[in-house]
Amino acid sequence: MTRLKSFVQLLMVCILAVTTGCSGDGPESATDNLAGNWYGTRCYVNNGAVKYQNITLRLNSDKTGSMEYEGPDSFSVAYFTWSASGGRLVCKGAYASTSGDLSGDYQMECRIESGRLIPTGQFSTFILTKDNSVMTDGDGNEIESPETQLYTLQNTWVSTDGKTVITFYPGGVYDEYVLDAPGSNSYSEFNTGSYSFAPLNKTLTIKTTLWNVVTLSDKSLVLQRGTTKMEFRMGTRSDMPSVSNLKSKKLFKFDSIKFLWQPNQSFLQRPRLILHNCVKGDGTSQAMRKFSRPPI
Repeated sequence: MTRLKSFVQLLMVCILAVTTGCSGDGPESATDNLAGNWYGTRCYVNNGAVKYQNITLRLNSDKTGSMEYEGPDSFSVAYFTWSASGGRLVCKGAYASTSGDLSGDYQMECRIESGRLIPTGQFSTFILTKDNSVMTDGDGNEIESPETQLYTLQNTWVSTDGKTVITFYPGGVYDEYVLDAPGSNSYSEFNTGSYSFAPLNKTLTIKTTLWNVVTLSDKSLVLQRGTTKMEFRMGTRSDMPSVSNLKSKKLFKFDSIKFLWQPNQSFLQRPRLILHNCVKGDGTSQAMRKFSRPPI
């Protein structure tokens, strides 16, 4: 009985050793689970217009496959056989129905990196994923879609010094508040106007001033124009002040206004508004001319 028990224990140790050796602690092979559909989208600007290119790569389990390429003015389908080893996927073309984008004997290679296929050569500006979650720009850099970037911009932003709050609304309108003090609920200046955002060009035009968008995320917004840089953190609508202490920005403040006309005169016969004792914004006074009587 003792010998049998020892034999069983030895057998269990051997089984565990073999199982551990087979499973290993290393990462899953890069070529595992390649079969399936892979998608990539490239978004770029051409002559001021936003353009899209799309790739759908289908890898069948029998090592055959197809690729659909759709450009702004073209559509192509190619069929191939594929193989994978050493972290690389190789697709060798067999037939293509194309408008000139692909040839029947084409060959495409992709690097296999962390659940992504990175093509080399002709389609190197794409990144392919199974969930179609990655978009690239004209240079092949990974980006968020223009719609997602615009959605991120359309929020309330608070300057890093806490003195300015700006909200970008859908429809291209913004409100800007200059607070009396950092974090204050009152403001002394207010501006509003229009804006336009070009995500792929990474520019934001506020009224007529063009800013380069250095950073745009769900945490921060950084704008730069020449040597001037503005940095914001994402806030909420509750950061917008509600108490107004607006100061006049007019060049002149008038301390007396007189209207002169006779009761029996019609409106068109009455003299224009006459302004006296005008005071400039710097405290100095300046005489104002009388407005002439309009023609009858």
